[in-house]
Amino acid sequence: MFRKLLKRKTVTPTLVVKHHELSDALGDLAKSFGDAWTADHTGPAFSCSEADSVARLLALTGHTDAAVQWLIGHAQKDDWDDFHFIGDVVDPEGEGRVMTDAEIAEYVAGWTEENA
Repeated sequence: MFRKLLKRKTVTPTLVVKHHELSDALGDLAKSFGDAWTADHTGPAFSCSEADSVARLLALTGHTDAAVQWLIGHAQKDDWDDFHFIGDVVDPEGEGRVMTDAEIAEYVAGWTEENA
């Protein structure tokens, strides 16, 4: 019996992706997450790391504008210690601010430049 266990072959699962179907699905995700209303109303409910994961997927698959829009909506409710909030470390009593649209676009561009 022990020998039978040792002789079993390990089967590695194979992922078969139909490129055009994946591309269409990613396009649909980009339309959903990149929609300003969706981003503004659901984005703040995501943690920063969750929002970044969505944005990074969008950016790395060529949907940079959708990634930026998604993070703009998400960041509206960010506060101290959040990824998309800029506070003054020297003056922690200062109000700080959410990243601007341009700063978010630069933040997202960093992901695509790393992989260029």
